[in-house]
Amino acid sequence: MPIWAETHKSCQSLFIVEPQIGPQKMSHISDFLNLIIKIKSISEEFKIAFSFYNENEKKLTIEDHVVDVFSQYLLEKDKRTISLSFQNIMPMAIALHDIGKPKAIINGRRDLQHLWTIPMVVEFLTKIGWDVLDIKKCIALISFSGFGELAQRQKSAYEVFVEIDKISQELKVTPWEFYRAKKAFYLSDAGSYSQLRNTVFFERTNKTLYLRNFNFLELEYWLTESLK
Repeated sequence: MPIWAETHKSCQSLFIVEPQIGPQKMSHISDFLNLIIKIKSISEEFKIAFSFYNENEKKLTIEDHVVDVFSQYLLEKDKRTISLSFQNIMPMAIALHDIGKPKAIINGRRDLQHLWTIPMVVEFLTKIGWDVLDIKKCIALISFSGFGELAQRQKSAYEVFVEIDKISQELKVTPWEFYRAKKAFYLSDAGSYSQLRNTVFFERTNKTLYLRNFNFLELEYWLTESLK
């Protein structure tokens, strides 16, 4: 049983509050800032985590970083076909994707950040009343590492395709649907770091990003083949 499922099961006995911040499409940075305020009002632990300074960008807190990520996402989503289902999930996924990073750093295991992040996110979303499938989609956006592994040539395009295909079946979406949503998430997150933005991506005149890696074209080839 995956770690998110174990945590979700253990949370079933918790007091479930009304979903004050359910899945919701957002098109303005002010909406996202209000989401952060609501999250901090519900969880003191998350409020503290948001104030933690990001070790990759010393002058930015986790909260600063997620706001930067969402700002880039607003640019990316207008240029891509992202399903409404994932548009509704994306703001929360972006807001919480680094929420376990402070604990990972304190414990000297930055490389295992998701071991802290995933249980924290599952418990929180369960508490505010999200359903299981929406939690799965949020966790998939946060935890799927195939794009980074492909960019660093740690996995082949076909291996990443197989993983996307499996995850998509679990989420009850098409591989293309998950790929497009995760690509927007990846570009927005990784592209918010200045050292990566200047080396891994091309920046278009409209500020959207393009990957400098032909392996992603091969990945799209396999995704297209899967439709035949």
